[in-house]
Amino acid sequence: MIVDKPEDSVLRVRRSIHIKAARERVWAEFTAFEKMDRWWGAKAGDPAAGTSQGQWLVEFEPRVGGRAVMAVDWNGERVRYGGTIKVFTTAREWTFENDWMPNRGWKEPTLMTVRLSPALEGTLVEGAG
Repeated sequence: MIVDKPEDSVLRVRRSIHIKAARERVWAEFTAFEKMDRWWGAKAGDPAAGTSQGQWLVEFEPRVGGRAVMAVDWNGERVRYGGTIKVFTTAREWTFENDWMPNRGWKEPTLMTVRLSPALEGTLVEGAG
């Protein structure tokens, strides 16, 4: 099956959270490595592949063409994944390519998207990939 958009794939992950803050305030957390590391790089133990322990944020260049790179432990080895940021629209969305580094056999990267929408006097943050 050829997939043009993440919404067309049968392999999807979706998560969401409501934050009682304006989109602009939430977006501010996506504007620098240090801020992003507190959220995206949050850990609840030793980040191991296939667990919900979190991940290490290795690189984050908040702009189109920048990179988002994370790492987890996989069988005792720290492995990286992530890729190029394709969309970075202030207070709305950022999307990046996601692949193992080096590639471990995937034909092409998946796309990971974080969208911000106004909701219930705050912001709905949705992640999909």
